[in-house]
Amino acid sequence: MYGKESGVSASQITQDAIDEVTGLNVLGSQSMKQALEIFETQRSLGVIYLDVFNLVKIENDYGAAVYDSIQRDVTKTIQALQGKYLRKSDLILKCHQFDDAFLIILSKKRNIGGHRKNDLETIARRIHAHISSGIFFTTYKWLKRKPKLRIGYSFIVRNSLLNPQRMIY
Repeated sequence: MYGKESGVSASQITQDAIDEVTGLNVLGSQSMKQALEIFETQRSLGVIYLDVFNLVKIENDYGAAVYDSIQRDVTKTIQALQGKYLRKSDLILKCHQFDDAFLIILSKKRNIGGHRKNDLETIARRIHAHISSGIFFTTYKWLKRKPKLRIGYSFIVRNSLLNPQRMIY
């Protein structure tokens, strides 16, 4: 995923950059450190991946200013989930600067045992529905159709034989 094939160097992922448009941290060493702390404490980790993958068409057709405005609206819609479907302590990150993909690293659950697969499925469904409807009117003006969302989740269980950072990446 990283290295010569992706064009992303190791130095680019060693620190958290701030996405200039959304103000979110881009996945880097500080956010990875936070994720590892959650992972070590609860021995499992819930991660949700969200990609609004047809927004680039807006930039190509209408320019960067419109695209940036849409990016800010999408970010606000995701952040509005904190306190509703997400906890205030959940990490919301951009996967890379200048793309439409987000990572949500779920913080520790209040009960023992960490997140479960069923919890992640429910959270992912709710996030998909909320974001899809939340950005519909913002994007429809430009796309003339419903925005396309890709959402996935991963439930990672700690394995002492494997490098925990590599398990998260």
